[in-house]
Amino acid sequence: MEFRAIMNIKQLIINFMLISACITAAMAIMGVIFLPDTKVNYASFFVPFLFAAVSMFPSLAYISRKILSKSQMIWRMILHFFLLEASVLGFAYLLGVLASAGITAALALSVLIIDVVVTALTMVNTGRVATEFNLALKKMQEELEEPPVS
Repeated sequence: MEFRAIMNIKQLIINFMLISACITAAMAIMGVIFLPDTKVNYASFFVPFLFAAVSMFPSLAYISRKILSKSQMIWRMILHFFLLEASVLGFAYLLGVLASAGITAALALSVLIIDVVVTALTMVNTGRVATEFNLALKKMQEELEEPPVS
């Protein structure tokens, strides 16, 4: 398996965990606002993972055999967002979660916020990894250019 594929799998796992954490927070906030008297059962703990799994499918929009240009990446991000909204809202509809227009709007806004947070954290992490990688390459190049000590 090539390095790029391994990094993509690692990033998907990180994104899954970030999305699960953000969904848990969003569920708590929406629960307090819309259903404050409702008690949750233990099965409810699996819901963030189910929604996170559903939200991973639109990530297929990012897959490309070649490196994307900046404009191509922006179009992929827009496509990803609309696919993400459709898949999450569709899944919520199938589960019967969309009981009112307010809940639907709050869920759509939550998806937007979570997508922005995950994208921002991914960009920060990718930048950090790229900087570390470039420093390691520079150090290796300097070591190769040094004349041998006699």
